[in-house]
Amino acid sequence: MSPDDSTLYIFVEGPTDQALLERHIIPRLRLSPRVRYIQYRTLSNRDLRNILKGTTADGGSYVFLRDQDDFGCYPSAIARVRQVFKQIESRRVHIVIRSVEGWYFGGLTRSACSKLGVNYRFISNNTSDVRGSTMSAAVTDACGLGPTELLYACLDVFDLDRAKARNSSLHRFCSRLREEFS
Repeated sequence: MSPDDSTLYIFVEGPTDQALLERHIIPRLRLSPRVRYIQYRTLSNRDLRNILKGTTADGGSYVFLRDQDDFGCYPSAIARVRQVFKQIESRRVHIVIRSVEGWYFGGLTRSACSKLGVNYRFISNNTSDVRGSTMSAAVTDACGLGPTELLYACLDVFDLDRAKARNSSLHRFCSRLREEFS
């Protein structure tokens, strides 16, 4: 992979994160560079280090997206990423507070939840604290979908403006990309 100024590399955990970005976030931001996704969950640390090295060697543009998960705070999560991947610049790491599932839930209306079979009471006006484990609790028997299938189904009824209003880390992520790459 040869980085260049016209490509923005977005490192995502897996296919559902990439699908959300591809279908809803990146098209709305109208970014100048071409976007290329790298799903890092299936890569070894060594392979990921090599890709990052190639991306950063020539000053390539990239963003590393990671869930906060159980790290106590935002700086701790960034420090952990940098401990494993020393070549990553702190400013290139975007931590999703708590997890990307909060971005999905933030974009759901009451009627969308009803359509999906998701209990709306699991979704508050602030979805920043939603964890991946919440997904299984929010899937009702009527829904019949597992957590991953539910994420894909959410994409069909997702409202980005609503999600940004309900999730501060999504709002920051979109603002950051728009400011830096539009």
